[in-house]
Amino acid sequence: MYFEIFNMLEDVHSLSDNQIAIDSINDGRESNQDFNKLVNELDVNAAERAEELQTEESSNNQKYYNNSSHGNEFEELIFMSSLSTWDNDPAILSKISRFTPEMIDLVLKWGPCQPKSNELPNGKFPKEANRCFHESWYYRKLSDGTEHRDWLTYSPSLNKMYCLYCILFGRHAQKAWVTDGFRQFQNGTIALIAHETTSVHVEASLRVKLRESCMPILPIMVEERKKQVAFNREIVRQLVEIIKYLGYHSLSFRGHREQWSNIIKGNFKDLVVLLSTHSPEISLHISNLQLKGRKELSFISWNQQNLLISAISEEICTIIKSEIKLARFFSISIDTTFDVSRKEQVTFILRYINEFGIVCERLIGMKESAYTTGQALFTLFSEVMESNDLDWKKYLVGQSYDGAASMQGKYNGLQTKVREINPQAVFIWCHAHRLDLIITSAVGSCSTAVNLFGNLEKLFVFISCSKRRNSIYREKQTLRYPNSRIRSIKKVETTRWMSQAFALDTVLKTLESILDTLEDVKNVEGQVDYRVGAECNGLIQYLESFIFLLTANVFKKIFDYVEPVSRALQAHNIDILTAIDFLKKSEKNIFNLRCDTIFQDFYDTAKTTAQDLNFEIELNLPTKRQRRVPRQSGETNSDDPINDPVVSYKVNTYFVIIDKVLTELKKRFQDNTIDIAKDLALISPKLIYAMRKELSIPSDAFSSICENYKRFLNKDDILREYIQFIKSNIEITVSEKLPDFLHTTNSSFEEESSCDESNQDENETDNDLTTNTIQYSGSLLIMYKFFSLKGLKSIFPNLYQVIQIGVTLPISSASTERSFSKLKIVKTRLRSTMTQNRLEDLLIISCESDISVQTENVVNNFAKRSSVLSKALSL
Repeated sequence: MYFEIFNMLEDVHSLSDNQIAIDSINDGRESNQDFNKLVNELDVNAAERAEELQTEESSNNQKYYNNSSHGNEFEELIFMSSLSTWDNDPAILSKISRFTPEMIDLVLKWGPCQPKSNELPNGKFPKEANRCFHESWYYRKLSDGTEHRDWLTYSPSLNKMYCLYCILFGRHAQKAWVTDGFRQFQNGTIALIAHETTSVHVEASLRVKLRESCMPILPIMVEERKKQVAFNREIVRQLVEIIKYLGYHSLSFRGHREQWSNIIKGNFKDLVVLLSTHSPEISLHISNLQLKGRKELSFISWNQQNLLISAISEEICTIIKSEIKLARFFSISIDTTFDVSRKEQVTFILRYINEFGIVCERLIGMKESAYTTGQALFTLFSEVMESNDLDWKKYLVGQSYDGAASMQGKYNGLQTKVREINPQAVFIWCHAHRLDLIITSAVGSCSTAVNLFGNLEKLFVFISCSKRRNSIYREKQTLRYPNSRIRSIKKVETTRWMSQAFALDTVLKTLESILDTLEDVKNVEGQVDYRVGAECNGLIQYLESFIFLLTANVFKKIFDYVEPVSRALQAHNIDILTAIDFLKKSEKNIFNLRCDTIFQDFYDTAKTTAQDLNFEIELNLPTKRQRRVPRQSGETNSDDPINDPVVSYKVNTYFVIIDKVLTELKKRFQDNTIDIAKDLALISPKLIYAMRKELSIPSDAFSSICENYKRFLNKDDILREYIQFIKSNIEITVSEKLPDFLHTTNSSFEEESSCDESNQDENETDNDLTTNTIQYSGSLLIMYKFFSLKGLKSIFPNLYQVIQIGVTLPISSASTERSFSKLKIVKTRLRSTMTQNRLEDLLIISCESDISVQTENVVNNFAKRSSVLSKALSL
């Protein structure tokens, strides 16, 4: 503290008269020739030398402050002095190796121990070798009188004399005057004169006198120091709020030119200027910057912007890591993408349950990688885990990636590398990716389906490639649907989930305006460019065909069942049992479509729509030449061709599409997680109620999950707690309302009852995913919240741990895709030169904007970034 005080002394109180500090020591000593010679050797920089010594003292004291034992030594000093007859006995002080500023103030307040002979127990000073201490040594005779030796201190308990100033400030002083004590009283007078003329003693005395001379202004300087630090911290607090605002909204910070004279200085500086109109602190700070320039600590330079951004990001990561360590179990999702500067970015998402029972999926890092092999990704994964101090080798319970070979490869994939070290980190192929692959397979299952989505893509390219055609399309929508919002043609993409559903839905809802647009383009552009006219004719002919309406309605119904499931699988709070339940219900609903009755309903609906729109109302299929197949030996039946176009469509198109979807659903969702899911299903409310009625448990119950997580789970303990829980007859809430965005409200069909071929029990409720409320009694999250709210964690700890692991298992890597969407917003073409660290910090701030950041913690973190910031923001 005194180092900072003496540094401020030049600004607050001029010390140009350095001789005053020297005279405070030298007063009355001019008669001593040796001392005068020493004083003459001290040049005009004597005060500066004293300040350097004070700096060393402050540095040492600061190091001592960092030691946790300094408070104990201060208390020990008070305690030992209370036990001694003399509070200021130097025998106590000589045992202390280092003094804090508080201890120095206390010792100087006590002053030297200079008892008189009549104050001693025997009324005199004890003798040592027939010599004793003399009271007259407390004073020094000079030519103009006597001077009090306020540095000399006597120890009645040890019968020794010490130098108080050298004990406090003497560096490299003789041990006889600091620690051992001086007892050779026969040479006492000579020894006193010799010691008080040494350079070490003079420097120590100079420190004490400078300290005493500065004491009156110290409170003022300390108060000014506190005000300046508080002023700086308030500025940084407001800058933190600006950075949080820009980060949360993924806005740019810097401008092309950022001088104060520029009208537009970038978002960050412009917000600082805007805030200065309402904040006196910011206004004064900007004025100082404009007047003093670089001499003033700005806090808003590009380098300090990065430090502030990093401090906020580090605070968010600290909160995430603390929540993960509290939850213990976590899983990870990793994915890669190219950014705008053609760099491969790898994102890391962690999934865990916080203390409030909320499933969290958090971005913990975004790293650049030149290679995306399984080994390269594993090395990067290990570095991220180590840098965040996460024990993935013990507590990582699951991993979810897409279908890339470098991710899910059985030999050199990332999931294999992770499981070689941590076998319990079960790999789950992203459910949303798998479902999208099923839809892609259905779209290419037959030529009719290929023609449908091929023409949709052709329509998108034809309209979107021209500004004029887009304008006509919008005008036609305004005329046809005046009370509806304007829509745009969607692209059919294989990499965008459910893009086929969105593209088909837009075409069906704006079909009349699309046909009007094509007619207008054909009449205007087609007269000039024959290729445009031919393309318009081809699209119009297909969109007005009956086969288009029938096929579009078939896929529309399939999408009505699948699209809500896809949305549900992308939610972060879905667990593995709920995902499997949704997929089974979707599979059952699609299976119910595979019957003649439902097909006839599709056919009648398409026919009605065609009549309303004056379209073709008959299913005209191209006539193919009949191929004769030679009858094989022993073959009795012949291959009769299907001449009826309706039957041909039903067999070769409708059933093919349905069968393809059902086959892919069964094939792609059969993996190693099924056995674990079966064990977890035993804890679902539905099966618990069933177990209570039957009172029978499968022999292999919890075998798979205990084998995979044998480090944490014991099968016998789990079975014992499971039986006790079943017998407890505790009522469990089994239904929960899903968010509205999971459901569709634009189905073109009424809910059909199941046909005879579905083999569905008439008493069983049809759980349609297009309804507004879905009851999923298999949800593990419900059980987890139930255990937490009812306080069952301590009663059934092993069962609770099973539920926690089950909820922590990842279902999809949708959160990684969301981070890529943020990446495209944060790193744009105009911000393509952004450094990787700044990009990662901004993405964490943007993606985890729901985490409450304590501004004071950010300021303290920012202050630790450099010694200059620490001095400006810390006392």
